[in-house]
Amino acid sequence: MLIYDKNGNNIDIYTMNPKLEELKRYRKNVMKRQKIEEMFYSLKTNCPNTLIKFNTSEDVDIKFLDYDNDTVIETGYWSRLCPMGDVGPYDKEIQQKIIENYIEGVYDSVKPVRVFDHNWEDDITTDLNRLLKTEPEKIAFIHSRGNTWEINNLINLPKSLYLLQLLQHGQYGRLLFEDITRQLSLFDIEYLKKVKIMDIKNAIETGLVSGTLYDAVSRAERGSIILQKRKK
Repeated sequence: MLIYDKNGNNIDIYTMNPKLEELKRYRKNVMKRQKIEEMFYSLKTNCPNTLIKFNTSEDVDIKFLDYDNDTVIETGYWSRLCPMGDVGPYDKEIQQKIIENYIEGVYDSVKPVRVFDHNWEDDITTDLNRLLKTEPEKIAFIHSRGNTWEINNLINLPKSLYLLQLLQHGQYGRLLFEDITRQLSLFDIEYLKKVKIMDIKNAIETGLVSGTLYDAVSRAERGSIILQKRKK
């Protein structure tokens, strides 16, 4: 993983390599403090658009995941997001295995989904869940008017692990105002090389690389803020 640092008219490039054993210990210690019956969530819906929204979004308003448009006359769309609670022995075994897989890094490639509630009257946004998908959706019920899908065993990540997941995905823009000193300490950050901004400009203008100069510089400016959060 690379991170960029704007340094005058240059951009310094650094590599970020996870300290795998420290990363596992950190995850394990955080997960040990969580109650397993409060950790897993389930999403059930008969609306294909709700499923698509959940699978393609980084942030979702709860109103798009938990609603009921059924009427007495006609069955409409509905969706439920709720804790799985205290499940039976078989499902507990599955959930314990999922936790072990998470600690080992099996779901490192999965982007988490932040679920929030926005109060329009007071203009206040509250984070409700930070969900990590561990298994694909499946059809729970087949009906002539449409199927019902469910996604089980969504891990509701504690904030510290959610921030770690974002860091692993290089989503630096979402971490600018967060304290991620501890998470950064789980990576070896090493200088790679320097690139002149003028050289990037020329490469873009000649079609050698895609994107815009503004995007490249903005990415480096965000990286600079992240790198400044390292423990001195």
